[in-house]
Amino acid sequence: IRDLATGARTLAATLKSSDGDLRRLLAVTPDATGQVSGLLRDLDPSLSVVLANLLTTSEIAVTRQRGMEELFVKYPAAVSAGATTVEGGRMNFGMAVTFFKPLPCTAGYGGTRYRNGLDLGTAPALNTGAACTGSAAAGVNVRGSAHAPKGGPVPSPARPGSLPSGSTGATGGTGGTSGTSSTGQALPGALALPGQSGGPTDMAGLLGLDTGSAR
Repeated sequence: IRDLATGARTLAATLKSSDGDLRRLLAVTPDATGQVSGLLRDLDPSLSVVLANLLTTSEIAVTRQRGMEELFVKYPAAVSAGATTVEGGRMNFGMAVTFFKPLPCTAGYGGTRYRNGLDLGTAPALNTGAACTGSAAAGVNVRGSAHAPKGGPVPSPARPGSLPSGSTGATGGTGGTSGTSSTGQALPGALALPGQSGGPTDMAGLLGLDTGSAR
């Protein structure tokens, strides 16, 4: 109890010393909330479209976390190697004895006709069917998009007012269904809770600064 009283006294002293700042904050808050409300009105409905597009992007990224993690791990090393290659207007190259460790994949390229680099004649048709058909278990450096970490199918584009794929929610209230989206699906989590009628509709009302709202 003594600790609680001490903390309450400290809080009261802090609020008392900040009385001027709090008064200035309360004075400018209605104008700020009005500007925010106006901004949201100006952005509607474009803001919902942007958020829906970002939701689609996040769903694609979350299914490919392993590939993105590998990219973020290897990217700094690749950038640092490129920075040390060019120095003073010159490019420095070296050969490492472990360049082919593991060995590159050669299986699947037999249908490509060899062409000498000095041959300036008409080039043969491009072998679009060439691809690494080797197995990663063979110890070779397999490459190609077929060996990339699988992230599952690409989700359908999100739409404003719709739910993410797999989202579920509850219904509440009496005499009807509350906590549902415009498509009739239940909203997830706390969004599915029944709302209160007659409450404030803007930031000023939530803060009790609107003279027309209940305090």
